[in-house]
Amino acid sequence: MDNKRKLEHRDVASVKLECEVCYEEYDSDNHKPLCVACGHTFCFSCISDLPYLSSCPKCKKKIKQSLGDMLVNYALIPSEDKPKRAPSSQPGAPCPLHQKAQDYVCVDCMELVCFRCFKLVHAKHSIELVDDLLRGDEAEDARAAVRTKICQKLGPVNDLLTWVDRIMNLNTDIGRLKDSLQAQKRTIEQDLESWDELSVTNMDENKRRKFLEILSHQKLTPGEITKLPVFKAELDAASKNCEAIMARHINQGRARLQPFFRGLFEPN
Repeated sequence: MDNKRKLEHRDVASVKLECEVCYEEYDSDNHKPLCVACGHTFCFSCISDLPYLSSCPKCKKKIKQSLGDMLVNYALIPSEDKPKRAPSSQPGAPCPLHQKAQDYVCVDCMELVCFRCFKLVHAKHSIELVDDLLRGDEAEDARAAVRTKICQKLGPVNDLLTWVDRIMNLNTDIGRLKDSLQAQKRTIEQDLESWDELSVTNMDENKRRKFLEILSHQKLTPGEITKLPVFKAELDAASKNCEAIMARHINQGRARLQPFFRGLFEPN
């Protein structure tokens, strides 16, 4: 009881009256404030999830206490006659799934996550507190890990740029082929028109020359046609490359979601 009374006499003016994990106001029920051995305080609802993490969400010190051994910080529970405060704004964009503060970064997935996403989806991943990344030399290793992950994102982006460049180059070449084929089409149409106009009667040297010219055109195979197999091979290769990139991203997304769905059906 003495320890509890000491907690009651703390200067609550300088202490947040909300859980720093879920940002819900403390109460005497599911959100009653429990003090962890390291000195940080969180609500009962959030600490109930801590056995899955075994460390403090704030300082990451090991938690060896059971829920029953944690002291209730009664000084943080508003009195019943005290009007409830309006919900405080959370720093940064809240989690789109749980509307909680995204205080963590999953280094494996390179995503900002809230505490519940941490538990449901990223429990087995490498997780860092955003605040920890700002703690000077102490966070050098963590920042280096994040930097490595950021660098790794260059690979897929460069792959996509290479694929886009190949498609754009092919588009230019195919555009030239189209212009050439349209010119050949006009020539063939002109040859047909000239052929219909030529009369075999009263054949003179000019008509004979035109006649031979039309026939000679028909022997020529457009040189651009020989490029079609090359274009097809390039398009097939680009298509396979695109499919591989898409499959890689789909598999990564599926891998991130599997723990989430497992968490939905596994008993707590």
